Amino acid sequence: MHVTFNLNASFISPFITINAPAETPELQHLATNISQLTNSQLIAGIYPRGTRELVPVDQIIRIHTDAKHMVMETKATTYTLPQRIYQLKQLLPSDLFLQLSSGELVNRQHIRHFSLTPSGQSYSQLAPPHSSHDAACNKFERSF
Repeated sequence: MHVTFNLNASFISPFITINAPAETPELQHLATNISQLTNSQLIAGIYPRGTRELVPVDQIIRIHTDAKHMVMETKATTYTLPQRIYQLKQLLPSDLFLQLSSGELVNRQHIRHFSLTPSGQSYSQLAPPHSSHDAACNKFERSF
């Protein structure tokens, strides 16, 4: 693939254009990946020793309360967060995160199984390796 820069002082912000004879699934995939890379939102997680790391939101598996602390889980590690759940709900993309209870947000891409009982209780099973963190019997607060 050939990459060309078209620099012009009249452009207010950078944008990417894909030039091809036809739209293909490969080009759609490329456009999606470019969009995710350029529009990735970051959340600052705190390691147990107090150091901070910026984590792209698409790497977050779930955020939940644990002993009055907010915990953010990724495939690589677990962080604590200074924000409250309602603040994180406002920060995170609503099309990517589902609030399962008053103390838990889950990345929709990591939900393997979800069921809702007639009484309003829900059961969600996360995709491995976090299946041990299944959120059992949480109140369902948002619809798909």
